[in-house]
Amino acid sequence: MGCLDLALMFHHGKGVSVDMGRAAALYERGCNTTTEAEKGGAAMGCLNAGMMYRSGLGGLPRDDKKGTTLFQRACDANLAKGCFNLGIAYEKGLGVGVDHGRARALFQRACDGGLESACAASRSRTAE
Repeated sequence: MGCLDLALMFHHGKGVSVDMGRAAALYERGCNTTTEAEKGGAAMGCLNAGMMYRSGLGGLPRDDKKGTTLFQRACDANLAKGCFNLGIAYEKGLGVGVDHGRARALFQRACDGGLESACAASRSRTAE
């Protein structure tokens, strides 16, 4: 959680100067936490680092494959937003091959995890 908290401070400039590169490094460091007590913070670190890689923020090269790998880790830790972003990756082929069935399943998993935007995505993709 300490890495996540410090990363958020650098990301948003709370008490420190904004430093997106440092934020990304701390998010990723937090993502690598393996203790059960830190699992929630690790999942958020994975999600935020994945977003930074997908967008190329903080001086990071845009890297859809790395971003998708980080979203997978967040989803594996049952973070609904991680599953949703992983679903988008499979829907659009961002760092992985296009797989609409897997995308729909991930949207549904995120919906089951309480993410309303994922519920809407799941419903609209099922109707297609």
